[in-house]
Amino acid sequence: MTGLVLARLSFALSAGLSIALVVSALTRTAPQIRAPSPASARGALDADFTRQLNDAVQKAVAASEVRQARRLRDLLAAAERRNELEWQGVQENLEVEKKHTEQQMDDPAGSEGRPPSLLTWDYRPDR
Repeated sequence: MTGLVLARLSFALSAGLSIALVVSALTRTAPQIRAPSPASARGALDADFTRQLNDAVQKAVAASEVRQARRLRDLLAAAERRNELEWQGVQENLEVEKKHTEQQMDDPAGSEGRPPSLLTWDYRPDR
């Protein structure tokens, strides 16, 4: 008989526990999901915007520096080509003057009998 009383008591305790679990589950409120406060959300958005803006500015500045370096390199190359052409022109003029001077030195009589230096630098204000 004590075995039967114990079995009934165990059954009653199990049923009470089950009912308590069901009632607790049904009456329990759902956990509240806390939305971020508007100030912190705005701060996060501002930080994200600032980061994106800084990234975009850095990329634009880098691209601009590349374009400027390329333009500077092209301008320097053009200036070097122009200087080289001018130098070649100066050398050609010197060669022509050298040949002309040699011809005059070879034939000073062909120039009215005066030396070449007087032909070039003959300055007489009294005439």
